[in-house]
Amino acid sequence: MKMNAVGWGAADKCRAVASALLMVLGLSLSAFALTGSGDSGTVSLETVPPTLESVTVTSGASLEATFSEPMLAPGVTTAGNYAVSGLGAGTLGTHPATVDGSGPYALTWAFGEMCATTVTVRATGLQDTMGNPIDPARNTASGMGVGARVPLYAWPLALAMLAAGLLMLVRRRRRAGALLLSLAALFAAPAVFAQAPTVSNVIVAQGPNGAAGTKVDITYDLAAPDGPCNITVSLSKDGGTDGFVHPVTAITGDVSRVSSGTGRHIVWDIAADCPNQSIPQARIRVTADDSPVEMVLVPAGTFTMGRTSAGDDAQYGDANELPTHSVTLSAYQIGKHEVTNQQYCEVLNWAIDPSRNYLRTETNAVWAGASIIHGGGNLQLLIGLWNIEYVGGVFSPKTLTGLPGTTSYSVADHPVNCVTWYGAVAFCNWLSVMRGLTPCYDMTKPNWPLTTPPPNTGGYRLPTEAEWERAAAWDVSRSKHWTYAIRSDSLTGKDRGNYACYELGIGENVNPLGLTDVPTTSPVGWFNGVNVSPNGNIPTVNSHSQVGCYDMSGNLWELCHDWHGPYSAGAQTNPLGPANGNYRVIRGGCWYLDNSCSRTAYRPFALASADRLDVSHGFRTAKSP
Repeated sequence: MKMNAVGWGAADKCRAVASALLMVLGLSLSAFALTGSGDSGTVSLETVPPTLESVTVTSGASLEATFSEPMLAPGVTTAGNYAVSGLGAGTLGTHPATVDGSGPYALTWAFGEMCATTVTVRATGLQDTMGNPIDPARNTASGMGVGARVPLYAWPLALAMLAAGLLMLVRRRRRAGALLLSLAALFAAPAVFAQAPTVSNVIVAQGPNGAAGTKVDITYDLAAPDGPCNITVSLSKDGGTDGFVHPVTAITGDVSRVSSGTGRHIVWDIAADCPNQSIPQARIRVTADDSPVEMVLVPAGTFTMGRTSAGDDAQYGDANELPTHSVTLSAYQIGKHEVTNQQYCEVLNWAIDPSRNYLRTETNAVWAGASIIHGGGNLQLLIGLWNIEYVGGVFSPKTLTGLPGTTSYSVADHPVNCVTWYGAVAFCNWLSVMRGLTPCYDMTKPNWPLTTPPPNTGGYRLPTEAEWERAAAWDVSRSKHWTYAIRSDSLTGKDRGNYACYELGIGENVNPLGLTDVPTTSPVGWFNGVNVSPNGNIPTVNSHSQVGCYDMSGNLWELCHDWHGPYSAGAQTNPLGPANGNYRVIRGGCWYLDNSCSRTAYRPFALASADRLDVSHGFRTAKSP
């Protein structure tokens, strides 16, 4: 769809610029408080798997097994029964009530007589008091038996042992009353006083999670005077000195749109984020953000950008994904999800208010219900109303038909589509003004350049190409570049992403809801391990990137800040891409293309001029901290 923009006259431009400056100035005097954080006390956390160190036969009727630390059976929080099997031994009996020593811990069983031969014990189904399962590579040990020969048939091969008694690590909990308020409101606008959310009483405790392994319980209290908040969690490994730079992503519970209340609860699968680590000086920071867009923190660091030489990258890789090069980024925030139709509607309803009239037609008339919206100082095409409708003076998401039967689905939580690069940055600018932040883009200049480039603090913006790839692909703990943004080097089936999968040689869109109209998008964050697709009754696998972002492989192409250009082999710091060009970078694949286009290194481009609308294009926001 091609629409030619018509320029404004000088007087129109002056009035528009003056109006925008007055608005920004007025709101900056009453800078909105957006976030509040609370920190826990220092606790000891660990995900090091326990091991069976040795087995010593002490007599014809007993042996000792030495573990690296006290042990529990799965599903218990106090000493209980263990599951042990072995050969060359009789029936294991009762263990003494206590075990002496601070470790290693010797556990003793009473036996019938054993053969004077090697006794091998394999410990299975055990965990330490934190819930870490025994290391399967170090769960077997042998010792030389003593005593009279007894026929093996007299002793069962399945052995049972009892617990180590009263030994159990007692974790000390400290109540944290520390309260941090970030971005506190300095001045109030005449009609509105925005208050920061308050997070307090953050308490952290690690323990077993039944047969599932270890978990960390995080509780906190929240006061959210301006409405529900999205919660992010970060970790310090040295008592807070490192600035809580380690993102915590494998969490469930009270993390999205959380209202005021006490005893809010988060469960953290610590082994997923911090495998095989001991963290004696751990502290947790819980941050509440009352912005409508949920963000995750990506800590500062260096990663390798560009495709790998293995797997699907080797098979499908393109020359413009090379050479690989080192990129150092300052800390930034990026949207946990793609921007939704509902979120875009909220900004459009703000922008169309008669006090602003930011929405325009191609001829600079005030927009009044056409299917295409223009805006900005150069009247660029912003968005075509595909899954959004304008009824009764209000923008709202449409309803589509899907499965089972003819179920009606609101697409409020689907990613907004049919949006141009200019429409994406207009959303970022207007959301920034709504939240009392400095807009990043100068909408009065050609190509709307960043006025506050990364890493400077400012408002919402599009992620740079490097920021997008870092959030999608890089795994700090493994120094690894994942091929797909689901922490995997392969993407098959219909349970981990919304793309065109190929099974038995037949291409088929995943289309989780069985929508009858394109684009057959899925709700953002659909692949969370909880949802089950009505289109085939397919359970989802929790499929987020290493930093916690969803749908970065599949669903919609995501517009990035950068002009498209070739890579350089040299190391870079906070790159912004070429200074100009004809095409903008898009990333992440989409619902109608196969897995090769969903790779994290794949970097196609979209025409940047304001004459193209594409139902496969969406975006997510970024922000400097």
